[in-house]
Amino acid sequence: MIKSRIVILVTSMSGGGAERVISLFLPKLIVHYEVTLFLFFDHRYYEIPSEVHVITISRKKSLSAIERLQILPKVIRTFKEFLKNKKPVVSLSFLTQPNLINGYLKKDFPDTKFIISERAFPSIEYRSSFLRYHLYKLLIKKYYNNVDLVFSN
Repeated sequence: MIKSRIVILVTSMSGGGAERVISLFLPKLIVHYEVTLFLFFDHRYYEIPSEVHVITISRKKSLSAIERLQILPKVIRTFKEFLKNKKPVVSLSFLTQPNLINGYLKKDFPDTKFIISERAFPSIEYRSSFLRYHLYKLLIKKYYNNVDLVFSN
């Protein structure tokens, strides 16, 4: 039986709530789908089933704010290449940066369903930085509206 492909895009599998949700989804998803977990960096707090294919952009366990910005073009380029080659039926992302990437790439892959999960309140989370708040406010409005489905807590 050939399984359809699903990719999950997230910054890491560190000990946060979104990562916990992913860790709970994975054992259920692998029963019916070929699952790829696409990580920005290699921090793994939660167990990942051996059937899940893992792609990691940076082998570091954590990245500074500057490194997170520097790695974004590589993440986007590599993820776009993955989508082009593997043609998953669903691209599911968690957390703001991966969600923005999913929204940005949707236009290039109309046959893939793009789903994003917002686990926080960006308007509260980013208000400590004037620039970051206004940048994310603009980007979220633009790219979250591109995807097929948005779900949140």
